[in-house]
Order: sequence, then C-alpha cells, then structure tokens
Amino acid sequence: MLRKNVATENQLRMSGVDKIDGAMSSSAESDVPDGERLPQHGLARTIALHLIPGAVTTAIYIVCIPAVTRAGYPPLAALLIAFVVGLMPVELGILFSAGKRKNTRWSLDGIVLYREKWPISRYFKVVPAIFLICIAAIGISVPIDHLWTRVAFSWLPNQYVFVGIKQYAGYGHKVLLVTFFSRLMLGIVVPICEELYFRGYLLPRISRFGGRSVFLESGLYSLQNFAMLYSLPSMFLASLPIVAATWMTKNYRVGMATRIVLGLLGGVLGLIGVKHFGR
Repeated sequence: MLRKNVATENQLRMSGVDKIDGAMSSSAESDVPDGERLPQHGLARTIALHLIPGAVTTAIYIVCIPAVTRAGYPPLAALLIAFVVGLMPVELGILFSAGKRKNTRWSLDGIVLYREKWPISRYFKVVPAIFLICIAAIGISVPIDHLWTRVAFSWLPNQYVFVGIKQYAGYGHKVLLVTFFSRLMLGIVVPICEELYFRGYLLPRISRFGGRSVFLESGLYSLQNFAMLYSLPSMFLASLPIVAATWMTKNYRVGMATRIVLGLLGGVLGLIGVKHFGR
C-alpha cells in the first residue's frame, strides 16, 4: 500500500513537471480560451512582423512623392501607390511564404487562423454594431487627434496630413477623381489584405497574452502606419473594436467586413467632398 501511494505521488509530481515544461515551451504554441492550441510568435518577432509592412510602405511613399507632385497629383496619390506596390505585396508575400514553408505549397492552410464560420445573417447583425462603435471611437478621437498633431507634428506640412478636403481645392478635377476613386477601390482591397495578415495571422500568435493581446495588436497596428502617425489616437481607438471583435469571435472576417464598410463610406464621402473642386 505504501509503495502504491509513493508511486501515485511520483506520477503526480511528474505530471506537474510535464505541465511546467509545456508552459515553458509555449513559444511554439499556447492554450487559448476555447481549448485549441495555436502557434505563438516571440515578442521581438511579433513587433518586427507588425512594423515591416508599414516601414516598406512609408519608404515607397516618400520616394514617390516628388514624381507624383510633379505630375500634378496630391501626396495622397503617392500613399495609394505605396499601398499597391509596398503594403499588399509585403503582407501577402509574408503570408504565402509562411504557407509554403508549412505546407510545401502556396497555401494559407494553418497560416491564417481565427476562421470561425458564420452564417451570412450573423454578419448583418454584428458588423453594423462594430461599425457604429468604430464611428463613435473616431468621433471621440477627433479632438485628441488635433491636439496630438499640434504637439507632435506641427512641423509636418498640411498637404501631408490627410484630414479634411480643403487641401485639395487647388488640384485639377480629373486628378481628384482619379485619386479619390482609387482611394475608394483600395478601401475595399487593403482591408482584405490587412485583416488576413494582422488579425488572421498575427493576432492568433499572441493569444497567450489573453485580453491584453487586443491592446498589443491595436497598438502595433496603429504604430506601423508610419505615414499617418499624426492620426495615431484615432487609429488606435478605431482599431480596438475590430481587434476585440476578432479576438472574441475567433473570426477575422468580422473585422474585414467592418473595415470594408468603413472604407466604402470614407471613399464615397471623399468623392462627394471633392467633386466640386478642381479646375
């Protein structure tokens, strides 16, 4: 009987050691609330993968500005070009490269996670609610943005601050139509790439932080928009509901749908706003 008790105690101790060892190896994978185990990224890798697309995009944006302005287009057009040439190729390249390494083929299986399937009807209930929360967050952050811009970015010329439409009054009508129609189209395409990358790929890989991963993801996502850091408060506050919804539902398509609606609204309002401008 004594031997049996000792053996049982040893088994319990070994079980405890195994649990500790499993926790120590969580750099590879970690438990999440629903019981599934997800691959995890180290903090340094997480930061790098968040910031690299924004750094490349900003570098291309800066390089393109002289040629774009000489052609009679506003600096916003240079940023749109950078999205097409830099942001999306980098994000999709990282995703598919990871898929190639994991699956030995160009696939996103096991790369893009948080793919909970929903009926279409559920999106019509949830997305409008998130959309309204995002609009409220943007509204609250406008005065904070103005203060932040005055304090930290007073040195930045107005034409590089893409807030409002008065700065476009001196451009040609066709130029503005091309620029803002492109903005409208990219307001659909860019969210698809970004939600696959940031919320489908990166967010699940910091799930070990629990609810704190929402703030970490929102903060790093906002910081990587180097060309628009003058809007850092609004980017952070507006991204929080999207990231939180994705984290809670384990469905990156929720944030994607919300951002597409926001992009369409912003694009249409931009076109309406500049249609009377131009020579």
